[in-house]
Amino acid sequence: MTATTPTTATANSLKARPYLHYAPVPDGVYFSGPGAQFVLKGPALLYQVADVCVPLLEAGTTEDALVAALRSERSRPVVRKLVSDLRRHELMLDLEALTAPEPPEDVRARFPEALTHLEAATNDPYALFERLRAAAVLLCGPAETVLPAARGLHRAGLTELTLATEDPGTVATTAERLGLRVVATTAAGLPEELPDGLDAVLYALDSTGDRTSSDPAPDTGADTGADALAGLAARLPAGVPVVPVWWHERVLLAGPAVRGAAQAAQSAALVTRAARWAADEDLGSPPAPTARALAGALAGQLLYETLAGIAEPGRAHVVYGDDLATEPIAVAPARPGDAPVRRALTATPAANAAPTASAAPVPSAAAVAENPAPDAAPTPEQALETVVALTARWTGPFTRAPGLDLPQLPLALRETADRSAGFGSLVNWAGEQRTATVAGALAALRATAPDESDKSVAAAGLTEEQWLLDGALRLLAEDARSYASHGVEDELSPEALRFARALADEGLKTHTVTLLRHPGLDWRLARVTAEAGSESYTGLSWGPDGPAAAQGALGAVLADAQTRAHGGGARVPGGVHTDALLFLDDAARAALRDQVVALADGRGLRYEGVVHAPDAVLGTAALWSGEVTAETAR
Repeated sequence: MTATTPTTATANSLKARPYLHYAPVPDGVYFSGPGAQFVLKGPALLYQVADVCVPLLEAGTTEDALVAALRSERSRPVVRKLVSDLRRHELMLDLEALTAPEPPEDVRARFPEALTHLEAATNDPYALFERLRAAAVLLCGPAETVLPAARGLHRAGLTELTLATEDPGTVATTAERLGLRVVATTAAGLPEELPDGLDAVLYALDSTGDRTSSDPAPDTGADTGADALAGLAARLPAGVPVVPVWWHERVLLAGPAVRGAAQAAQSAALVTRAARWAADEDLGSPPAPTARALAGALAGQLLYETLAGIAEPGRAHVVYGDDLATEPIAVAPARPGDAPVRRALTATPAANAAPTASAAPVPSAAAVAENPAPDAAPTPEQALETVVALTARWTGPFTRAPGLDLPQLPLALRETADRSAGFGSLVNWAGEQRTATVAGALAALRATAPDESDKSVAAAGLTEEQWLLDGALRLLAEDARSYASHGVEDELSPEALRFARALADEGLKTHTVTLLRHPGLDWRLARVTAEAGSESYTGLSWGPDGPAAAQGALGAVLADAQTRAHGGGARVPGGVHTDALLFLDDAARAALRDQVVALADGRGLRYEGVVHAPDAVLGTAALWSGEVTAETAR
């Protein structure tokens, strides 16, 4: 397309983006607008300059006109500084770069909101407005959903709209008034033939996967919806988005825009997970048909922003609750899945070693990637940020339960509840809440791994290396040998002694601490056993030395006792406590890794892990998890 300079522009035409706000602050003037804010420093008089210039910039002006309005040629440097800073923060439209002129006043009067929105969010708003007006859009579904979407799109200037519904009579009046086309749908909820040249489609489906109707089929599976969505996407030219509107008894979901089968499956998984969140929070059911109309309107807005190229990738809206609330969410758009990869734990690579080999599919023996990079473990703050995505409302497979009524002394207890996999609620512990929260996410990832076999365990870590070490330590715990059970109490740390006293307060008057080890491994394993009436408790924990391991095992038993006493159905994960791995320094982690690898080499083994399949909604997590196995070395 040949660039066209707007007929209203001159060499120094100036126009601010909409929604530009300003206010005096002690050291200058504060400016804010779409996506930016800054302070232009200067004397108090600067606010008066802004008060004169901003309204003129919003309407469109020139530098000379601004100087004239300020009634002094000496104001020109200030005007240039103001305009320069606004432009640097992208709060000015570059009129010289536009490829289409501003629409006539009568067009702006008809579509003021749409034009203002495009001016605020895009660099070539008027050319984009022309393309949007000509965009061909198909809206498929019941009248209660497609009509609100159609009205919103028509108000935004889109006129090439086709309504497809099973009962064309329900949309006839509105279609005639707005000048829209109407077609009937087949049993699949789509026209028998799709219109040519479509730029986008809105498609309503019920929660079980069937297309929506006045009486949706109750027995169809959720996969049917993904199949229907993927089938529609396959019939469209590459890149044409489909914005689904999902109906569910618990929630309605508008979006995200779907392109291809992977994103169709993600969309179906997302509505299922959002419904699980709503059910677990006991939010009630959104009232229909009002909720369906609201979801349709939100989907129409999302479709418009998707066509304009200004929608956040993976953006969607959840409609939920008896009082009809909405909440925007976003997920990373899914990509076609890769085959699972197998990783192997080998000795710490030298500083000048070649980069780690890329991973390959599991079945081939040559597909094992060795030498996981010894990445520095994240800080507690960084790890907590990583966990947030896994526990985000509506999209996360887990949730961080408030835990306000769980005991918090001498341990910090944190509950992680399931939102997808069926493991229930797990309680993890640490010395403070951040680490307990991170440990809870890792425990939840282990709980979603395949069932353990006699030579494999579910493992998880903040890094690839930590995940493999976690699995190796869990496997090594099975045949560690006892070397001390007397006098261990004399070497306990003050914190471990606090745990022991707390056990007595919980009714576990006596307990036994046993230390175990593997020759060639500096780390120690501790086992603590205790009884209270008919209840028995066992805690296993690895640590860099005997006292640290004993403290971990005592903490595991104490957390178990406090959780059982609290009730509520939550449980402390069984197995070995390996949280000592979480925030090791680089030297300690490298030493442990080399000892574990040497121990395996001496047995003719190698520790290998298969990375857990990506989450159906969130995709690949920043944390590592999956099954780790002791394999015969090849």
